[in-house]
Amino acid sequence: MTILVDLDGVVADFEAGVLAIWHDRHPEKELFAPRTRPHFHIGEGLDPSDQQEVKEICQSKGFFRNLPVIEGAQEALKTMTQQHDVYILTSAGVTLPMAASEKYQWVTERLGATWLSRLIITPAKHMVKGDILIDDKPQVRGETHAEWEHVLYDWPYNRTRTDLRRLTWTDWETVLNEGIDI
Repeated sequence: MTILVDLDGVVADFEAGVLAIWHDRHPEKELFAPRTRPHFHIGEGLDPSDQQEVKEICQSKGFFRNLPVIEGAQEALKTMTQQHDVYILTSAGVTLPMAASEKYQWVTERLGATWLSRLIITPAKHMVKGDILIDDKPQVRGETHAEWEHVLYDWPYNRTRTDLRRLTWTDWETVLNEGIDI
């Protein structure tokens, strides 16, 4: 089976990265409690000045390169590659000019240089062939035309999407095995 795994919010802890920088800048003001945000877009629902600062955080040099790893992700990917053909499938938006190069650095430093041949950066995930895409985004652009099944990496902000299977790094094997015909 070919499994495509999103980077931000699935392997790299995007939210923790934003909150750490926010806390360094504003130790007196909580942006939101960790793991409780109701929206996929991290600035959504914030007042305009906070939205702007979150945008600046995400666009800052070193932001993507310094994201922490989501607990259990490295071990899960290692095990997954023993059983399946696995690729990191991520996008780097045009408003985030350093994201692509920093994602290459992140993958090299956190997962190892051998993962660079398994790294796909594209704005059109639906164009990449695979059996499963593990992504935290509730709706991936073009998913209705994709050849893969969208399996959600479970976060509070995507729980309104109830029509998809969902997993975390603690239960991924069970969830993925539910969809395999033997």
